[in-house]
Amino acid sequence: AALKADGLMRLITKVVSPLQVEISISCEDVKADNKKGGKKGKKAAPMATPETSLLLRTGSKLSHRNTILRTLCSYPFQLDFTPKSLLGGCTIFNASTISSRMVLAGVTSWMSYASTLRTSSDSDLQNVLEELNGTLKSKSFLCGTSNVSLADLDVYFALREKFSDDDLVSIVGANANFERWFDQVQHVATDYSCGDAPSMIQKFTKKQNGPVFFYGDEPNFSEICAATARAVAETSSAKTSLVAKSKTVKSAEGVKSNAPPSSGGNELTDEQKAAAAEKRAKKAAEKAAKKKAGAEKGKGKGAAPAGSGELNIGALDIRVGLILKAWVHEEADKLYCEEVDLGEASGPRKIASGLRPFYTLDQMQNQRVLVLCNLKARNLAGFPSHGMVLCASNADHTSVQFAVPPSDAKIGERVVFTGYEDVAPEAENKVAKKKIFEKLAPDLKTNESGAIVWKDSKAMTSAGPCEGTPNTQIA
Repeated sequence: AALKADGLMRLITKVVSPLQVEISISCEDVKADNKKGGKKGKKAAPMATPETSLLLRTGSKLSHRNTILRTLCSYPFQLDFTPKSLLGGCTIFNASTISSRMVLAGVTSWMSYASTLRTSSDSDLQNVLEELNGTLKSKSFLCGTSNVSLADLDVYFALREKFSDDDLVSIVGANANFERWFDQVQHVATDYSCGDAPSMIQKFTKKQNGPVFFYGDEPNFSEICAATARAVAETSSAKTSLVAKSKTVKSAEGVKSNAPPSSGGNELTDEQKAAAAEKRAKKAAEKAAKKKAGAEKGKGKGAAPAGSGELNIGALDIRVGLILKAWVHEEADKLYCEEVDLGEASGPRKIASGLRPFYTLDQMQNQRVLVLCNLKARNLAGFPSHGMVLCASNADHTSVQFAVPPSDAKIGERVVFTGYEDVAPEAENKVAKKKIFEKLAPDLKTNESGAIVWKDSKAMTSAGPCEGTPNTQIA
């Protein structure tokens, strides 16, 4: 019953390899057992509430629905490898990189969003669509992946379960980014499920082809521009003739016209229009070549100074914090939940951190830390997290240590970087929308002496520099 009610769970269990996972159904109890070294689940007595669970080969039993889905999708050569890549390929390629960790965190966060959407009684379709439409303005899929991810499918199924087809069709034409995403996901869901997914809403299906982009450095760029210009000229000429004919008809009917029915022989010939189009294309190609040459000439120059208008580390609001209390997350194997004092009048912030593999619970208590504060609050495995505790990590992510302020630094004090002391931090919404942290993070590191730097600028407090494990990445 639980499997039948959950469209996404049913889809995933249909495409997962039967050599890795066996699905056994007993009355209203649904169990998924891993055959690789695990024990097959025993038949359970009928229960009043249907339950979905996953029995791992270690003997551990997972019962949280989102955790089960992510675990099933982590079999790399089945569900996280081309062409599916439901976790962005992060479980097999570069799993320790910042971008991969951000994708996996995004999948978790969006699945929590989908769960909230399903259970919320006051979800307004227009607000949901506006939020999704804004998120998808700068990316094809919710987590920034190149393919449909588990998060996209979960939000799609939540929308189909929460709102009727008529409600969704009523917004066609108002949210272009959402419509494009919805159409892509519904096709993928239909392909994966072999027809078992909700029927596609045809009004979302676009018949026209998408735009084709050129970058100005193609060998035949001039010819491409000339051909495009000729096509535009021909279309424009056809429209002009149609308008002139319409005006002529109106004039014959006694309707006053503000323009003559024809151009009186002064209209350019097709050859003249083509020559003019080729001339414009040639100028466009020369301009693109000059722009490219200027960009290459500018490469290798130093970082832009503060106040230059370019993105810099001053956009981040990093502050000194103190972990007042930490406890184990009930549903996520790697997460601690913390209350962190940042000197704010509203009281301590709640933050979730994936530090259980690296610190004991006792080591987390009363720890002085650096916190990235201007991040939007979001749910991590169902826990409302507002901010990120910064740590120093080696390349393969086997060693993770706190990035720490000086012992005398004041709680709540903002960390500034030399040369950017007067730069005000950006708002939370802008940091999320423009992906500011992701753009700045690659240059946020520790040097050989352990000082935290962004490029050549040191992280400073009133009590001195901030530090971490030498020659590591800060994230």
